Amino acid sequence: MKKKLKGIMVLFVGIILLMMGMFASIVPFVPGWVLIALGILCLTLYFPRLRNWVDGHTVRWPHLHNLIHRARMWADRNIGEL
Repeated sequence: MKKKLKGIMVLFVGIILLMMGMFASIVPFVPGWVLIALGILCLTLYFPRLRNWVDGHTVRWPHLHNLIHRARMWADRNIGEL
């Protein structure tokens, strides 16, 4: 039950961050891309296909790929496996 609740919370936070990022991209002076990136990072914890897609598309940029990998490992340590 606890694992399922964590998954629902991560999914909810990821969707909220994506929606806020889309809204923030319309409003000036708010960096919407940061919120969109955080939302996608949250959703990669829940959806393995999205994780594979992000890995496949960031492999060309090693610095970005390592940054995403470290952030995902930090989230796995602090949130746990979903």
